[in-house]
Amino acid sequence: MSKSTIHRYFGSGRRFCLLSGAALLGASGQAFAQEATALPDIDIDSEVVQGETAAGAQRIDRSDLRARQSSSSDTAKLLQSVPGVSGFSAGGFSTLPVIRGLESQRLGVTVDGVTIMSACPNDMNPPLSYTDPQTVQSIGVITGVSPVSSGGDSIGGIIAVETAPPQFARSGETLLTGEASAFYRSNGDGFGGAMSLTMANDVLSLTYNGSYTQADNFEGGGSHGTVRSSEFAKTDHSLNLAAQTDIGLFELKGGYHFSPYEGFPNQYMDMTSNKSWFLNGHYAGAFDWGDLDVRAHYRNTDHEMNFLADKGGTANGGMPMNTETRSAGYNVKVDILLGNAGTLRVGNEFQHQWLNDYWPAVAGSMMMGPDPYINVNGAKRDRLGTYVEWEKNWSSVTAIAGIRNDQLWMNAGEVQPYGTGMMQMADVMAATAFNA
Repeated sequence: MSKSTIHRYFGSGRRFCLLSGAALLGASGQAFAQEATALPDIDIDSEVVQGETAAGAQRIDRSDLRARQSSSSDTAKLLQSVPGVSGFSAGGFSTLPVIRGLESQRLGVTVDGVTIMSACPNDMNPPLSYTDPQTVQSIGVITGVSPVSSGGDSIGGIIAVETAPPQFARSGETLLTGEASAFYRSNGDGFGGAMSLTMANDVLSLTYNGSYTQADNFEGGGSHGTVRSSEFAKTDHSLNLAAQTDIGLFELKGGYHFSPYEGFPNQYMDMTSNKSWFLNGHYAGAFDWGDLDVRAHYRNTDHEMNFLADKGGTANGGMPMNTETRSAGYNVKVDILLGNAGTLRVGNEFQHQWLNDYWPAVAGSMMMGPDPYINVNGAKRDRLGTYVEWEKNWSSVTAIAGIRNDQLWMNAGEVQPYGTGMMQMADVMAATAFNA
């Protein structure tokens, strides 16, 4: 439960106001001026309210996730109970979501309103792999036509993950609260845990969230034995600083994700390291005329593929493949209240993505050397989107109409093969054609 004073901002989707009445009593026909009287703040206890869910979205809240999180550390796998949603099995926490037959790269996937870029050409680190069911507050899923305000690059549907909003204390008080959980799964000896800790007063709130999960190779049903290359481990940590002011809510959130390994039984390669850190800024303000929401974000990811022990290991060098990605952007959304005519929503967003994909040379290998194989060299993808949307709610029907324009700019540098020998001539010709 969050507590605050009535004159402060309470979060997206909720407004509070004081209604006062005055009576004029004409006893003598004379009016007397009075000095203004300062009224004390009124403390209000209010349940935490999540961000708005788009019309037509199906929502999985914290109570549902808590009941399911012991069965899987894979957030995408928990979505398969939603009608129209399925998934391609991959690693222990990297299932690729599918909505009505359209796979993950056709879906708009956001975490706290921010798009996360996949760094791996084999989709080993999809956006939902950076989340943990133990620390997710809610997930909204749109399996049909999505509103234009939900973002671009989303012809297949929307998956919007939200973490818990900041909590604040009553005026003049201090809040210290937390939650911890742990689990164990006998198949594969999987175990893990999570912790959330919040310290706050009525203006500032500091929240830490952390989770860890790992498992060995799991056992197949019946007499199928051990499923090789199914082990995994990962940890996620985040720190969120929030300030509740008279003009709105300000948040600064940073986090770190690390997976030292994740096996993939259905692929030739395994993930041998995935490191990612992010920094997000957020402002949300509620005014008489409507709402203003502004977000900015940056993420840095370094991803490595090679062979785990079940596939031969890396004693002889293996077959290393490395990917580096950097992404940044902003999102501005304005909701204008039109009274009985509904809500007019106007927004603008920018997404910048940079990617390097290269395969280091393997010492002593005639095929994988002597130079690094540059598969993608400093590729850039910039997308600028603008939209206008109108929404009107009736008792049992919601109408949404909008128009969106997205502009896209892409470019990449020159590529190169491992070498120029006779056995590499096909790659030499392909690189020459690309660089022309």
